[in-house]
Parts: sequence; C-alpha cells; structure tokens
Amino acid sequence: MASIKIHQDVFGFERRRKGFTNRQITGFGIAAVLAVSAMAVFWYALQLDVTTSITIATVASLPGLMIGFFPIEGMPAEEFVDRLANAAARGNAITWEGEEVEFERGERTKEYVRETKRKGIELESFEEGAQGRE
Repeated sequence: MASIKIHQDVFGFERRRKGFTNRQITGFGIAAVLAVSAMAVFWYALQLDVTTSITIATVASLPGLMIGFFPIEGMPAEEFVDRLANAAARGNAITWEGEEVEFERGERTKEYVRETKRKGIELESFEEGAQGRE
C-alpha cells in the first residue's frame, strides 16, 4: 500500500469564514443565546438593574465561548460530549467485541526441542535463534 507524507498544515486544515471556524461560530451563537436568556431572566423577570444584569449575562455566556475556542481533554467539545454520552450509556465497564480464536498447538521437532533445552537459550534473541535453526 502506497503512502505519502502530508504536511501538518494541510492535514489539520479547517475551513474558515471571516477568520473563524464553524465550531467557533457555533460557540458565538451558543454564547449569544445564553447571554440573551440570562439578560431576560435577570433584567426582565427579576427586575435587577441593567448593569448587574449585563454583568451576569456576560459571565453566563462564557461557557459558550469556551466551547468554541478551547479544547476539552485535547479534543473538540462536540467529540468530548459524544464520548461522555457513550461512556454514560455503556456504564463503568469496558466492552470489547471481537471474535474468539482457538489456540492451535504446532508441531515441535526433535531439533527444536534439543535447541531449546540448551543452557542459556533464553538469553538469545528471537532473531539469533531463528537464524541458527535455518
């Protein structure tokens, strides 16, 4: 199979619109929704003054901005949330789906048994032992 090296800048390419990636634009949208909803709750519903409501709304919008700009555990937020949901659905157990293969014993020739009984054979590397038997 043929393979070629790809430069890291080309490999990690993300399309940008006005200098922002799709994830960052989504983060801005989430932050705006959080800020508007917090502003509506604190200014309109609780009748706090505008300055306090804007301050609380700004702090409430920070998680949306952080989702768009900062990786969580070294991965984008959407991948982290997806893995977290999969882990929660799976529970505390690690599952593995694979096929069981029966162990098959091979034939041992007299020469092989004689060579492996020699003193110090366990110190030889696999390659040296294989070359010596050929």
